[in-house]
Formats: sequence, C-alpha cells, structure tokens
Amino acid sequence: MRTVILSLAVLASASASALAQAPAPPANWRSMTKEQLNSLTPEQVSGLPILDVIEKTDADFSRSKLEPIVASMLSRLMFAMDKPVYPFGPYLDAAVREFQTEIGAKVDGSLKFREMDILKERVGALDKAAFPIYPPFKQNVYVNAKNDYATFGGTWVIEGDKHAFPVNFTSYKCYKDEQLCYTAEGYLMAMSGSGSGTMQVEGGFLKIIKWDNAELLMEDNVRCRVSTISVNLKSKDVIMITRNKDAGCDSIAPVPALATPRISRLVDGFQEIQKVNKAQTEANQNGFSRRFQEIVKTLKK
Repeated sequence: MRTVILSLAVLASASASALAQAPAPPANWRSMTKEQLNSLTPEQVSGLPILDVIEKTDADFSRSKLEPIVASMLSRLMFAMDKPVYPFGPYLDAAVREFQTEIGAKVDGSLKFREMDILKERVGALDKAAFPIYPPFKQNVYVNAKNDYATFGGTWVIEGDKHAFPVNFTSYKCYKDEQLCYTAEGYLMAMSGSGSGTMQVEGGFLKIIKWDNAELLMEDNVRCRVSTISVNLKSKDVIMITRNKDAGCDSIAPVPALATPRISRLVDGFQEIQKVNKAQTEANQNGFSRRFQEIVKTLKK
C-alpha cells in the first residue's frame, strides 16, 4: 500500500493533454500479487483504477468502505447531481463518467489514480479561504511637525508576482534621533491543501539611511538579499526594492537569487485581500460540474 499512497501524494495536477499522454498501465495488473502492485512506479500506478487497486493491496479497505468516500467527493462538486448518491455503485458510474468527460480522460466510469488527484485538488479548493479575511486598512504616512517621527502601515504586494503570504500587514514607527524604524508584522501562513492557517507575528527594526523633507529611506540588510524602503514624504507613496547581495550568501541559506530587482508597494490591505478572496471564490466555483455552473448562471439572471 505504500507505493499506492505515494502515488496519490506525488502525482501533479494533470491537464487533459497530460492525461492523454500518460503511460498505459501494465496490461496484466489484475493478475498481479499485492507485492507486485506495490512495487510499481507512480507512473505505472497512475492509470490504474483506484478502487480496484486499493481493494487488492490493503486488507483494511474494501469497496464498501471506499465507494462512500469517492462518492461524497464527487457529490460535493455536484457531479451526477440529478441521480441519488445511494446506492453508491450506480451513482459512482454516472458521476465518474461526467467527471472524466470534463477533464478529457477516457470515459469508462472507473476512476484512475491520476484522475483522483484532480478530484482531490478541486475538493480541496472548496475548503480554502472559507471565510473572508480583512486585514487593517492602510495607515497613511504621518510625519510630525518636527519631521523627526513618522508612522505608517499597510499590506505589501509585489509588482508582477504573487506574494508568498498575501494576507499580511506591517506597521512602521520611525525615529530620526535613533536612526531606526521599528516594525510589527503579521501574516497568515496557510496550511497546504486546507482552509486553515496560522497567524505569524514578528517584530524588528530597520536602519534609517536617509531622512530629509522629501524622503525617508530605510534598509533591511539580511543574508542573500537587501531591501531598501522608500517613503515619499510628499506623495505618501511607500515602495520597497529588493535585490541580491554581492556577498554573504552561502549555501546554508537556501534563498533563490532574484532574476531582477523586485519592486513591492505598500497598499490598502482591505482592497488587496478582497482581490485574493474573489480569486479563490472563482477557483472554487470552477471546480463544480459544468452542468451545475450553467444552472447557477441561469438562476442569477
């Protein structure tokens, strides 16, 4: 069973073309022993019927235990929505055929391992971002009359790229006499494949390298990369430029080099996370069966 489980974990999401080009499974797999099946490579297993193989390789599972699991996944995505889910056998045949048609696989009513991987991804998307997350609004740049104290905050977004932690917020408090800006940063670290995550909170400081009537510059100098944050005291825009360091980055720190300097902007967190939530909602909806999506469109008219 170890090889079978490994196949589920390592198979990447497949497109219709990838499904068509997938290698054919061993023709004699039905006559193979449990040990022979478990010795197959992930590529060889990928085209085998998941219910049949697991039933042959794991004594703890039978078809009666596996069918409800797969049926519940397909029903969550509204496949074969006009047919009763129980008994599971007839429902599975209809639902799998509809699912196979949509993903461009061979339509035979028998779910394969590589098809199950696509099904798992779609169901997993339903559990992501189940509840909207609203970080604080942007805190506009404020500078006191003496021009020796400044505070601001917001959500960082990267131009032309996705932020590793899109739900983030950083607050800055800067003191000219100390030549330091103190930071308080919070960001959501989502758990892969689920709708849950943990909120990470960190504090630190940045060195001020310039402060005049027009601009406040601070620098975050860490291993492998250096980031310079520019605060325009006239327009109130805040940008960050991150570049590779010429020295001091060794193999101990697995930080990939940037192809070009990276530009980030501090923006209104509420508006930015609304975009993230909208994109996730659309991804969730695209996982439902096409028939269900068409019905929903009709009801919205």
